[in-house]
Amino acid sequence: MNIVKIIENNQIDTKNFEFRTGDKISVNFKILDTNIRKKQYSFEGYIIAIKGTGINTTCTLRKSSFGEHVEKTFFINSPLVNSFTLIKKGNKKQAKLYYMKDKI
Repeated sequence: MNIVKIIENNQIDTKNFEFRTGDKISVNFKILDTNIRKKQYSFEGYIIAIKGTGINTTCTLRKSSFGEHVEKTFFINSPLVNSFTLIKKGNKKQAKLYYMKDKI
């Protein structure tokens, strides 16, 4: 077996990410401060893209905050991400929802 695959399988986190594009989710994550403090944050938005496989899987969320559109990309298997919570199930059939940038 490939050594890279063995290392990936040991480091992959089992956070049961069973969401699809179009779903509205909330992500709870930590940000390490300069004073070695950890701050908890929550980001709520629509999934517009899921990319990669294995340990390199990322999801891009988009939300509108005070009239400005914000996009944030999360590594699904990052140790800084605590949890993903489903808020609303979407019914989109496409893999990438970049056309929604004008609508959200």
